[in-house]
Amino acid sequence: MRRLCLSLLLAALLLPQTWAGRIVPPQDTRPIIIATPVALDGTDHVIGPLRVAEAWAISSPNGRLGGLSGLALTGDRRFLITGDRGSLTGFTLDRDGSSRNTFIRPLLPRWQGIDSESIAVAGDTVWIATEQRHDILRLSAARGEVEDRVRPIAMRRWPGNGGAEAMLRLPDGRFLILAERARGKAGGTAALLFAGDPLVCPNAATAFDYDAQGMGNVTDSAQLPDGRILLLHRKIGPLRGWRTTLAIADPATIRPNAMWRSEPLARIANHPLAENYEGVAVSGSGPETRIWLLSDDNFNGLQRTLLLGLDWPQAPARTSERPRALDVPGPSQCR
Repeated sequence: MRRLCLSLLLAALLLPQTWAGRIVPPQDTRPIIIATPVALDGTDHVIGPLRVAEAWAISSPNGRLGGLSGLALTGDRRFLITGDRGSLTGFTLDRDGSSRNTFIRPLLPRWQGIDSESIAVAGDTVWIATEQRHDILRLSAARGEVEDRVRPIAMRRWPGNGGAEAMLRLPDGRFLILAERARGKAGGTAALLFAGDPLVCPNAATAFDYDAQGMGNVTDSAQLPDGRILLLHRKIGPLRGWRTTLAIADPATIRPNAMWRSEPLARIANHPLAENYEGVAVSGSGPETRIWLLSDDNFNGLQRTLLLGLDWPQAPARTSERPRALDVPGPSQCR
């Protein structure tokens, strides 16, 4: 009974939450990031073909750190993260758990809250997609200031709390965006492939569907060394609690208004590290590939903000012949 009650409570945490509008800024605004190692025994280090190389519990006295969703790597162990209250967090995590060059700041002035769910980075340019408003913001990583924003027509009817949960910039400049709960025409989850920067050509997009095949809602995505896409899924049940599934999909198989499918890679369930994972990033290539996962604590004391480093010895090596998805018609400046 105790386990059932706890699982039901965790399920309640996923009920729609709206952070739109102004929120009270935290009293402590210091950019302090604390990484505490999570103790695991021998068997806890194995998750399918992946091995847990690092497990950190992330915390801060700054009340804005929490509800973390989108994860990106901008350098060696350098993380850029966005969250449910419109925050942008950056830090470098040393192997001993110390953090350097940290910042925790709002995306918009006056601590205006936006539900920022996904992030993409290219050079010094950062794109962030939001729920509720269904905007895509573009900003400079160096200045941290929002330069422009757009609300693509194809995203305007997506559910408030089921919008752009995963966003990925492909090497050729196209953007892949998957909704959390919006339904597509083929009966799956709505997804879009933009011909280029959505702020330049917001209407040059091809719609298709993603079939999660019971793995749950997609919460983030990252590109693997061979060009395929790693998709992070989150699901919760009244008895099993949090279940996380990593799956791989080939962008070359995307077709307009058709179903796109993936193959499962690994699952975290009934495990000491089971949590509400919403961020994924990939570094390295071949046997040096590492998958980073970040969990969202929903600003709730019963949950944790975990950062995991998972090694994949059987990962594919980097290749210059990346799989190419469907060509999307659009102006040349979209590229």
